[in-house]
Amino acid sequence: MYLIRSPGPRLEMSPQYLIDANFKLWYEKILKFSLKSERVNCLSLRMVTLDNLTFRRVAYFRLCAWNVQLERYSMKASGDHQAPGAVGPDFVGVGVQKSGTTWLGEMIAQHPGVLMRKKEIDFFIRHFHKGYPWYHRWFADRNGRQAGEFTQTYIISPRPDSTHREFYPSWNPRRALMFWRRQPSARDELKAHYPGVRVFAIFRDPATRAWSSYWSRRRRKERLGKRFVSFEKMWNDDGRWIRTRGLYADQLTYWHEAFPDFGVFFYEDIKSDPVGLMQSVFRFIGVDDTFMPEGLDRKVNKTDYKDNQMPPETRRMLVDYYRDQIERFQEMTGRDLSGWLRID
Repeated sequence: MYLIRSPGPRLEMSPQYLIDANFKLWYEKILKFSLKSERVNCLSLRMVTLDNLTFRRVAYFRLCAWNVQLERYSMKASGDHQAPGAVGPDFVGVGVQKSGTTWLGEMIAQHPGVLMRKKEIDFFIRHFHKGYPWYHRWFADRNGRQAGEFTQTYIISPRPDSTHREFYPSWNPRRALMFWRRQPSARDELKAHYPGVRVFAIFRDPATRAWSSYWSRRRRKERLGKRFVSFEKMWNDDGRWIRTRGLYADQLTYWHEAFPDFGVFFYEDIKSDPVGLMQSVFRFIGVDDTFMPEGLDRKVNKTDYKDNQMPPETRRMLVDYYRDQIERFQEMTGRDLSGWLRID
């Protein structure tokens, strides 16, 4: 028999936490895996087992409960996310996944007038609880350079239902246990704290992007010997937000409300006109556009699915689903996107 009791004060939870949807999902999940001999006291997060729950499993959830208290104290110490001034990014790339963001990030980072210590800082997705002082450290000592980052998940933040979609098809109890953490809108936070920041994204045919995203995820699962599902099931479940990421017209409308000069670039130009693409990007972020980075023809983070080409019926289904989004996006950007609507 194992009995884990928390040292120090008892963790109290207000009613608003108890009715939180994520907490309910977590609690229901625990009950499903529990045996009759197990008991979970959700008010204090104190867990007791009589015979069948291992010590490691109980200790994990107990430590997560302690983490709630520690993180709350750290949030108070950081001033509740108050940004002290113009010490943040000059530019931020916000998307889109599997659309050449790794390649574009590497090209931008080569510019002598740019400071980009890390491509994806993920502040508004994973590290917001650390506070703005932590975020600003990535842009310190810029010495006249344009400082920035390129986190492709910002465009759909806050991400819906991270508990079930982030590690799809696996369920993520860690996200559920951290239901109390605020999941901010990257757009709203950037606008509030850095109104002059230059925000942009690079877009790709959403049907091809979804297929590439699936195979990238599946290849990783296969290497690690983990479970994976069919494309159709992942699509229907919107696992890893595979459908949501392709709603470009909705995303651009949402970001345009805060940033009317939102920069739009296209994946197809990486192949057809990389020089022109980089000149446009450099002009947008405010650096010398005559500089040309090395490796413009280099493939970066390419997903190999040549032996698993998209079936015509799948292509037709995806194009039909995204048709309205593509037509609206074409009208908003003035770009000919008829190739995105092709079935064959």
